[in-house]
Amino acid sequence: MAHFDLSSIAQRQHESAIAPPLSEPESDEESSVASTGAAAPLGKNPDARTPLAVQSTLGCYAVLGGTRCGSILIACGEMFSPATAAFGFILLVAWVGFPNLLVLHRADWFLWITWGAFFVTWLMVFVSRMIARWTYVGAKGTPAAYSGLRGALVALWHRYPFGSCVQAIFVMIALFGMGALQMLGLLLVMHQANFEYDAFRYDLKAVWSVAFVVLALAHCVTVAADTLTLRQMEGEGWHHAVALSSYAAVLSTTSLPILSLFWVFYTNLCCEGDLFFR
Repeated sequence: MAHFDLSSIAQRQHESAIAPPLSEPESDEESSVASTGAAAPLGKNPDARTPLAVQSTLGCYAVLGGTRCGSILIACGEMFSPATAAFGFILLVAWVGFPNLLVLHRADWFLWITWGAFFVTWLMVFVSRMIARWTYVGAKGTPAAYSGLRGALVALWHRYPFGSCVQAIFVMIALFGMGALQMLGLLLVMHQANFEYDAFRYDLKAVWSVAFVVLALAHCVTVAADTLTLRQMEGEGWHHAVALSSYAAVLSTTSLPILSLFWVFYTNLCCEGDLFFR
């Protein structure tokens, strides 16, 4: 039976110089098997069925991969990620000046559940982006397109293979740092929406709630757009990266929006006062 291959489920666009085709063109029989997600195995077990989350990713990739809409979605994800990290850095500086902006022991159960769901999806994408990119680390003859500063920046924004161990460490630290700022910013915004610090003597609960909605939307778009970059992978263990990214995308397009709406309702309209679970 044909091996599961993401690049065979949709027409591949002409790749740039930094992204050579990851595999040779497949036969019609291989393509037909790979395009039916329910029958194609994920990984090396021929008896395993492709998980529903991966099937959803394959379907979205088949529709959006290489299209203008897909390109716009990827571009939005690439812009939202540094923008939300920069916003998180600003809030971190503000927190240093005003420690009461975030008091962890005051956070209630629903805040931690909602924030935890965002954190789990970010962690899944982070781990996914570290997998199947180590082909040229420690090897001789690394392609010039994957080397140097340009290769490091390309590896940071995309899923192309790491050109060296130093490059891999740089990308890992950069992605982790951006993610930490994003999660800290989200936690601080949620905390302020629940327990507003009266430093400036304004009622900003609605403003913090809108900020949360924007951050939540940016997170969900970024995670969903990440699945459209899976074709860039070139290395062993790619099926684990596909699975992690697929589950994160399903959560970010189903559970997270619903949970976010409930949280906004909860913090603004539902549960004011000293209830026993707050």
